Amino acid sequence: EKQIRKARETLDIYAPLAHRFGMGAMKCELEDLCMKYLWPEEYKKLEQAMIPYQEERMHTLNKAMEEIEKALKEAGIEATLSGRPKHFYSIYKKTVRQQKTIDEIYDLIAIRVIVNTVNDCYATLGIIHSLWKPMPGRFKDYIAMPKTNMYRSLHTTLFSNDGMGMPFEVQIRTPEMHKAAEYGIAAHWMYKEGRSNPDDLDSKLAWLREALSLEADSNTTREFIENIRKDFFGDYVYVLTPQGKIIDLVTGSTPIDFAYRIHSNVGNHVQHAKVNGALVRLDYKLKNNDVVEIITSPNAAPSYDWLKIAKTQQAKAKIRTWFKKANREENIQRGKDMLSEALKRQGAQLSDFTGKKEYFEDILKKFNMSDLDDVYASIGYGGITTGQVTNKLLEQAKKEAKAAAAAERLERLEEEQQSRPENRGNGKGVIVEGDTGMVVRFARCCTPLPGDDIIGYVTRGRGVSIHRKDCPNIGDLLMDPERVVRAEWANNAKSSYTATIQVVADERTGLLMDVSQVLAGMNISITAMTAKVDKANQNIIQIQLSFDVSSTEQLNNIIKSMRKVRSVKEVYRVNQ
Repeated sequence: EKQIRKARETLDIYAPLAHRFGMGAMKCELEDLCMKYLWPEEYKKLEQAMIPYQEERMHTLNKAMEEIEKALKEAGIEATLSGRPKHFYSIYKKTVRQQKTIDEIYDLIAIRVIVNTVNDCYATLGIIHSLWKPMPGRFKDYIAMPKTNMYRSLHTTLFSNDGMGMPFEVQIRTPEMHKAAEYGIAAHWMYKEGRSNPDDLDSKLAWLREALSLEADSNTTREFIENIRKDFFGDYVYVLTPQGKIIDLVTGSTPIDFAYRIHSNVGNHVQHAKVNGALVRLDYKLKNNDVVEIITSPNAAPSYDWLKIAKTQQAKAKIRTWFKKANREENIQRGKDMLSEALKRQGAQLSDFTGKKEYFEDILKKFNMSDLDDVYASIGYGGITTGQVTNKLLEQAKKEAKAAAAAERLERLEEEQQSRPENRGNGKGVIVEGDTGMVVRFARCCTPLPGDDIIGYVTRGRGVSIHRKDCPNIGDLLMDPERVVRAEWANNAKSSYTATIQVVADERTGLLMDVSQVLAGMNISITAMTAKVDKANQNIIQIQLSFDVSSTEQLNNIIKSMRKVRSVKEVYRVNQ
C-alpha cells in the first residue's frame, strides 16, 4: 500500500516536475518505475507484447545507425549516434488514451544524432531524408520553436525498407541541446556556456513563478496543490504570439486564458481575439500552433461569464481578483442576493441568520475573513460558492434547534416531576414513572449517582436506562420523547454505586501510593485502577480509578481531596 501511495505521488507530482524542468531522462525513469507498481498486470502484458518486436527493433536500429554514420562521414559531418527504445509508460499511454495498437506507434525506436552546430543539424536532416522517405506530418522543428521547458531538437519519423519495415524516429541536436534535454534546468549550472544571456535562466523559470503566484489566490493548501496540478502538470496545447513566442496552456484553454498568461492588464481589458488572423469567440478552444492575437480596449472589463469560459486556475484567480478589487459594494449586494436565494431554496430566510454572529464564526475562520460583508463580497465575485456557506449555516441551525428541543423537554420533565405525588422506589433506589416493576439499570455513558439530576429512557427489551440530565447522549435520547420517562432517586436508594475518576499529574516517585492513601483514609476500596504515561508528554501520568460511593456529594469530596495531592494537576469524573 505504501509503495502504491508513493508511486501515485511520484507520477502526479515529481515526474511532471521533472518534465517541466526539462529532465527527460529522469522523467522517463520515474514514470516506468511508477507504472510497475501502479499497474503491474498491464506492465507485464506490455513487456510480453514487446518481445515479438524486439528482434525487428534491434535490426532496424542497427542498420539505420550504420547507414546514417556512413552518410555523415562522407559528408564530412562529425556526429555521435545512439539508439533508445521508447519507454513503457509512454507506450501504455498511447495504447490506453489514444486507443492505438503497438503497430500504430511510430516511435518505438529512436536514434539520436548529436552534431557540433545548428547548421550541421539541418544538414544532417537533409541527408537523412535522402536516405529514407519521411512520414508526412511527423517532422517537428524544436530548434526554431523550442518547447517551454528548454527542449530543442529536430524530430523526424521515417519509413524503413522502402516503407515495408518498422518506422523509426530520428532526433538531431547539438551537445548543448542534448545536455538540456537530459538534465533540463540543471544543465544551466553544469554548463554555463549554455546561457544565452544573464536573464535566460529567469525566463525559463517563468512558469514556476506563475505556479507559486497561485498560492495567494488559494484558500487552502489542498486547493493550491490542485490548482498547480490542473494548470501545470496536465496535457498542453502550444500556441504562439504574433511575434512567434511559444505559450503553453492546459488543453481546452481559450483566448481568455492566453490573455491572462501574457499579463493581468491584457486579460482585464480583452475586447476581441484573433486566431490565425480571424476573429473568434472568447470561448474558442485553442489548438496546437494557433497564432493568437488579443485586441484590448481601455473600456473593456471582465465579465462574470469569463469564470465559466476560462480553463486555467490562473486566469480564474485573476478574474476573481479584478472583481474583488473593482466592485466591492456591488459584489456585497450581489453575494447577499445570491445567498438569500440559495437559503430560500432550502426553506430558510437570510434574516434568520444575520442577527446571530456565532453562525458565521466557523465560516469567517475557515476563509480567513473579518466580517459578514467579506463573505457576501466573496460570494459575489466567485471566491466561494453559496453552497459552502448555506451548508454551514443550516448545520448550525440544526444543532441549535436540537439543543433547544432538548432543553425544553428537560424543563417540562422537571415541572412534571415537581407536581407528581411521591412514589415508592425499586431495588435500584430509583423512582420511575409508571410501572415500578420495570427492570432498571444505570447507563454506562454517564454513570449517575444519587444527587445527580436524572431521567429514564425505555429501551427495547432491557427495561429502563437511567441517565444523568447532562449526559453527553441526552440530545439523541430526547429526539424520541415518547420513550423518555420521569425518574428520581428514592429515599431507599442502595448504599453504593460505582464511580470513576481521572487523575492527571506530574510523574514522581510515590504518586500512586499517595493517591491510594487518600481513598484508604476515607474507607473507600479501589475496584479498578490503570495508569499510563501521556504520549504527548512523557513527564505526565494519567491515572484512572474506579470505586464505590454512596452519592454525588461523597464523590465531590473525594475529588477535592485528590486535587490536594502533591503534583496532581487535574481531577475529573469520567463517564464509563
